[in-house]
Amino acid sequence: MPHTTARGIARYGLEKNPYTPAPLDPLRREDRLHKHLRGVGALSEVETYIERAVGAGEPAFVLVSGRSGTGRTSVANHLLRHYWDKCLVADKKRFIVPTISYSGENPFEILTSWITNLYVKLKRAKLTPLGSEGFDFDDELTRVEELPPNTYTAYLVELLPDLADVLESKGAAFGVCFENLQDNGLAKAAFATFAHTRTLVVLTALDYARGESSIHELFQRRDPTTSSSVNGRYPVLELDPIRGQDAKELVQYHWARAKPQVESPFDPIGLEKAFDDRVRTAGRVLQMTGHMLASHAASVGVGPMWPDARKELEFRGDRLEDLRDLADEWVPERKSA
Repeated sequence: MPHTTARGIARYGLEKNPYTPAPLDPLRREDRLHKHLRGVGALSEVETYIERAVGAGEPAFVLVSGRSGTGRTSVANHLLRHYWDKCLVADKKRFIVPTISYSGENPFEILTSWITNLYVKLKRAKLTPLGSEGFDFDDELTRVEELPPNTYTAYLVELLPDLADVLESKGAAFGVCFENLQDNGLAKAAFATFAHTRTLVVLTALDYARGESSIHELFQRRDPTTSSSVNGRYPVLELDPIRGQDAKELVQYHWARAKPQVESPFDPIGLEKAFDDRVRTAGRVLQMTGHMLASHAASVGVGPMWPDARKELEFRGDRLEDLRDLADEWVPERKSA
């Protein structure tokens, strides 16, 4: 089947399926987020907040919340890329983002891992040594693990702003991303640790934890003193499932990324109708579309290329809706960020 599928996909001028769900990674390649879907929410407002924070030399804190598959990681990466662009760091190797997934460990342990990872990445990027006015950052960063937990936050509150200054003098900067938070312990530690550091801190979380102790409530209760805050609070970007027009635009967008000079084989009117039956996450829409393309490609095998073989290779009408139903029934929903 894989060989047959590959031959069928080749008839669309493709080497791989453009609908395989995977987080966008604009920090390493030219991935760009489809910013205008309703499921992405008030993204432009958050981008403006980040720009104000950069201009004021202040930290920015953003929570990205949503169901599995709504694109939390992709949006987090997009925000980090936006921050990188606004910091005017020319070389992508000089924008350092240690990413650590939070799975219930003690916040002290997570931050210790993060600062150690940061130092490793700084060395890889040839940004060390980091000495400044007699202060040995290299020595300080390497002895983080020896610190007692009760002194850790105070130590980093003093160290990290100076580190940001030194990196800026080298045309470099760092961002912070903690994913899949399940409680507000790490969020509280992040607010305290990066309170005076020029950086962007992006936190991601599922949207089920909305009790008084949840990270959502913590963001809503914050009363930041920074001038760049949004209505006196740090922004929460809530990602929603999509349907209809948004699903159509997402599918067309991913085709255009893969084959910008060739029209999509998916009929846009049919796509909007097929995916207007109920809401789905963006990841589920892509997963289903990828299966539709792969299964049809496997069934047609070799032959003339798209768009010459339009009748055989296009997705419209009954074929589109039948393949959607099969994908919905037979393809298990993939759990992703």
